[in-house]
Amino acid sequence: MSKEKQVAEKQSTEIAEASSIDSFLAENAGAGTQNFTKDDLALPFLRSLDEGAAMLDTLDGAEAGDMYNSVTLEVYKKDVGIKVIPCFYQKEYIEWAPIGTGSGAPINIYKTLDEAPKTERNHENKDLIVGGGGNYIETTAQHYVLLVTEESASPALISLKSTQLKKSRMWNTLTATAPPIQTANGTAPAPIFTYYYQLSTGAESNLKGRWSGWKILRGEKVDVLAHLKAAHSLATSFEKGEVSIKREQSESSSIDNSDIPF
Repeated sequence: MSKEKQVAEKQSTEIAEASSIDSFLAENAGAGTQNFTKDDLALPFLRSLDEGAAMLDTLDGAEAGDMYNSVTLEVYKKDVGIKVIPCFYQKEYIEWAPIGTGSGAPINIYKTLDEAPKTERNHENKDLIVGGGGNYIETTAQHYVLLVTEESASPALISLKSTQLKKSRMWNTLTATAPPIQTANGTAPAPIFTYYYQLSTGAESNLKGRWSGWKILRGEKVDVLAHLKAAHSLATSFEKGEVSIKREQSESSSIDNSDIPF
């Protein structure tokens, strides 16, 4: 048998095998996942990596300023960034026990500042609860997104706090001032998921230290109907609280953002 024929037969066998695998998986779609609930699944966080971050030693090829997925541990290079569709936004006022004590889970989550206990800012720029035994409130802007890659579009969460609250306000402003959409009755404000956004990071600093800050640019109008439908579905799920979130305490929130004007 000639070498060319051997190669052709091998390719034919591989194609047949792949087809059989696809058919078998299709026949058993969803098998074994029937008992999954929202509490059994983890919503990935998209995070930036600061210099000295412990995760730099864990993630292959990661450098300061890169981003990563907390579930898949996939690394996204800072000079390339990620493409997302915002689906839902919510600000939370999270009560934490002093770092290094307790379970590391939130003590309470308040939806408005009026609901939260009275606080006083200390020398470490933490908003300590008055009479709270060291517990503190951390203002957190939760941006629920659809992470778009060439292969897929999947839900994720970007939590912005401290210095990055400014970036959250900028992102919300970009969304609120996006070009309106056309309706039968004229123009109307665009839904939050109308545009793609390109996210990357850049080095930032002040007198308190250095960190990787988010850079957010509004991109083109979403042009894939499946992306729009997925984003709308996620927005509804997030709004109804149907998605479980495992919030994690920051190791430090001491970088002062009181002098950031935006």
